[in-house]
Amino acid sequence: MMNSDLIVNDKKIIFSFLSIFFMGLGIRIFYFPFELPLIIDAMDNFTYATAINYYGYLPTEGSPANNGWPIFLSFWFSILSFENTHDFMQIQRMISVILSSLIIIPVYFLCKKFFDDKIALVGAAIFAFDPRIILNSLLGITEPLFILLGILSLVVFLKYDRKLMFIAFALSAFATIVRSEGIFLFFGISILFFLKYRISKDIVKTYLPCVIIFLIILFPIMNYKIEVTGYDGIFQRVAYGTGEILTISNQDNSNSIFEGIELFVKYLGWVMIPIFLFLFLMGL
Repeated sequence: MMNSDLIVNDKKIIFSFLSIFFMGLGIRIFYFPFELPLIIDAMDNFTYATAINYYGYLPTEGSPANNGWPIFLSFWFSILSFENTHDFMQIQRMISVILSSLIIIPVYFLCKKFFDDKIALVGAAIFAFDPRIILNSLLGITEPLFILLGILSLVVFLKYDRKLMFIAFALSAFATIVRSEGIFLFFGISILFFLKYRISKDIVKTYLPCVIIFLIILFPIMNYKIEVTGYDGIFQRVAYGTGEILTISNQDNSNSIFEGIELFVKYLGWVMIPIFLFLFLMGL
């Protein structure tokens, strides 16, 4: 009787999860701007991706700040055949929409790490139906791929299997190629690694290969960017941002600091308050 109850419960969870996935995908397709071209950052990524597809290698005339997304796009452009540019633009948007929809899979397993199945489904639903995330997925920009890689890295890492650590750090490296902010994911999981296992000779033997894998994946892109743009676009970008913060602090420019804190609080409220209201209503 117990096994049959578990089977029924698993079927309900699978049905609920699939319903969330297809509803989220359906909403994105419903609002899909089929007639509109790409703009701003998405257009820059498209131009770079088509250049890779045309030349067969990374262009040496220039590079966007983050080139992981257009490199990923260039693979799909190379295996698809369309007659006009607009169709390729819509493919870029469609890939972004599909990736955004797929994110709920690792989100579910990430939530499941801390909560039961029902709450994990709520977490997946929040991500699937959040208007800002839906809108972002329709722009054809880097965030869906970056978020997918980042959450996958966390999910794999939180299994706390030493063999899987290599995959977690590799995923964080790919996330860093997509967006340089992924370097903070690397620092984050490194801190969690030592909080979990403490520092010892055996643990360092596990951590050092993880760091080496991370750097091996990053090195070709960093070397390419140095040759093309003169800076690596990852570590130097972090150093530049840190330097800017220290300069503002040393100049006692308190207005800029308080403005930054004010914007942080505003955007945090903008993101979190609707979710809190949703969870509150769910609990009534």
